[in-house]
Amino acid sequence: MVCVHYLIVRLHPFNDSQEVRDPRFSSMFGDFNAGKFAASYSFIGDIQKGEAQELRINIRDCRKSLNNLFGRAREREERRLEELKRALNRTESTIRRNQQQIKERELLSKVKNEELERRAQGKGEWHIKDCELNGSVEA
Repeated sequence: MVCVHYLIVRLHPFNDSQEVRDPRFSSMFGDFNAGKFAASYSFIGDIQKGEAQELRINIRDCRKSLNNLFGRAREREERRLEELKRALNRTESTIRRNQQQIKERELLSKVKNEELERRAQGKGEWHIKDCELNGSVEA
């Protein structure tokens, strides 16, 4: 997959230098909306799960090939196995972190909707504490 970013180049009026602006990080191009970002890039989770599955298959094949190797070839294959394990751990931790963020967003939207309903019924304001939020997300 090729990712192309368009940079905006602006000339300064008093000198000939150029200022390069990346629209992804500039407030001139709109505000960041985490919900829209998550919806737009939700396919990445599926890609990461596929990568994790491929890494598991590669680890299994690498372990099988270790039985037939000796000397330097075995050492190279052991290093490759360790690299594959690290890559799998990194991918799995990313998947877990993304799932945790999804849970947090769902919980926050649920709490927000409940609070709006309570206010519509005439109850006073109530704000969730961080410790309550963390306890709810872990459960």
